[in-house]
Amino acid sequence: MGQRKRTVTGCLSCRRRKKKCDEQKPVCKGCQRNFIRCQWPDYSTGRIRRKRGTLQFHPRLPVDSNEFQITTLDSAKFVTVDTRELDLDIYTKGKCGETLYHYSKESNSFTLVKDFERDYDTPPIEKTNPLDELDAIDQDLWEDQAIQNISYLQPNQCSVIDIPFNELILNFQSKPLISKLGVIDTSPFTETEAYFYHNIITKYNKNEILDDNVFRAANMKSFLLYACIQGFIPKFGITEAYPNLNPTAAFLPELRRNSLLRNVFRCCGATYLAWKDLARFQRLSDEYYYACKRLLEQFIIENTNFAHQDWILISLQMLCVRENNSFNGTVDDTIWQLERSYQIIKLRYASRCLQQTCHILQPHERLCIESFIYHYAISILFATSISTLPSPFVIFKELSYVLKWPMYNCEEITEYFRSPVFGPSLDSYEILAKLSYIARMPMPLHPSWITKVIQLRNKCVNYKPVVQDTVWINPWLNRTVNNSIAGVLITRACYLLASKMINYDGFDLTNPHIQLCVKDTIKYYRELPANNQIWGILSWAILLTGSFANDADDRNSLLNCINTMAERTHSYSGIKIAAFLHDVWRAEKGKGINYLFDRRRLSQLVM
Repeated sequence: MGQRKRTVTGCLSCRRRKKKCDEQKPVCKGCQRNFIRCQWPDYSTGRIRRKRGTLQFHPRLPVDSNEFQITTLDSAKFVTVDTRELDLDIYTKGKCGETLYHYSKESNSFTLVKDFERDYDTPPIEKTNPLDELDAIDQDLWEDQAIQNISYLQPNQCSVIDIPFNELILNFQSKPLISKLGVIDTSPFTETEAYFYHNIITKYNKNEILDDNVFRAANMKSFLLYACIQGFIPKFGITEAYPNLNPTAAFLPELRRNSLLRNVFRCCGATYLAWKDLARFQRLSDEYYYACKRLLEQFIIENTNFAHQDWILISLQMLCVRENNSFNGTVDDTIWQLERSYQIIKLRYASRCLQQTCHILQPHERLCIESFIYHYAISILFATSISTLPSPFVIFKELSYVLKWPMYNCEEITEYFRSPVFGPSLDSYEILAKLSYIARMPMPLHPSWITKVIQLRNKCVNYKPVVQDTVWINPWLNRTVNNSIAGVLITRACYLLASKMINYDGFDLTNPHIQLCVKDTIKYYRELPANNQIWGILSWAILLTGSFANDADDRNSLLNCINTMAERTHSYSGIKIAAFLHDVWRAEKGKGINYLFDRRRLSQLVM
């Protein structure tokens, strides 16, 4: 018999990773060091092996699945099934779906649950620092709490299925179930919790003022996760893309494996809620942010293989979005996340680019790479210093090859449906980044740089959105038309900025061609639906267009656009952009436009 090289009594996480385990419970040092969920089996004597010929049952059953796997037992005479009776709480919704009732066996009746508060003790909101338990496993949050059996319900309330006598039914979940609220059952919430949290967010969306009594029955950590998954995360997928590239589908698998990433989610959930309740959630958001940032930096320093940890790149990009939407966020703080993200991307993909070898990207990899490009492009103009990052002329050359790599399970998809952030507008952001980089140079520009700006402005003039003929035929694909408008709006704003850079001292804001460009751009904004996700990547274009607006009606229209963008994305960046534009408009005639080159003023903005 060969000698065992790995223990069979360690935690399940170390066994799967084929790593040594020090067997310290409840969290071994290996899992704690790598921020991995430490799982322990119910036994302590090694592996449990099934005897050949016995059946393996699925102990956890979905709450409302009606799909079955039927296995014929031709040679079986007796089948013994281990059963047990569970004492479970029963809830039912009212006719309108706005009330919740709980069944009491003592009174044999249903009673109304006020404010959806469950009739058993729930943990109150913690007054201590929520980050004290940063390394907690949160196993209870991810436990499948689906109802397995209600034996005391009357048989006539159930559907009767005609099954042959020698058939054994194994209930299993072959695909994610979607509840009436649109919550995927693979998420870490029971249906009751999701209903309760959905009710709170609905009240916030109606601009209701909520007191502490509403949150008394809520697990705040769980609620912040819900707010992130249902509200914050969808902002990553700005454009219509393939379902595999949906941010929720791409990020949730990593969420279950890492405790630090769960706290990043809570940080972002608090940021999303702070738009409606600043006093309650902004402090939580800030505390989570600084703690997560510190631990991420520590992990990167202590682990040489950090670049191959998917959850780190996801965390950095989520914190980048958080900074651009937070009340206290600054563009200089996003540079830290962008620097680390570029370091990871270069370590993971640079060697393959140099060797011209192809690599199949996972959906979350493509999503994070595009998110990095977007935040890098919009931050160049505003950051105090970008010395730790290369120029866009280098970055776009390096990453253009990576963006051409195929994606797993997305081989037959049209190119612009494989782009979850940019859609068909990637080229416009390359123009934006390069113009922003040149705009950081002393004005007026050197003639050699003016030549480069003229070339970029010509690209803006000749820019046409990439929309295929099939998009206009298929009504569902017509959504891509709205996505392509982003590229038009970006290039129009770039045209205005380039015109100022070419003729810095002699630029005339009242020039009819300039004002006509502003008015035509505003027409595009007016045609864009207020609930379209594309508003999430238009803050840079709105700011630049507004800086060149000279007519009072045009300025009011752009302020309305800012309000739409901020409300759609729950972003405090709208307040800062509006304040900047008011300063530009109040300045001496024609001089306010120079604020676009004032680094002190620009560094106060976030996009």
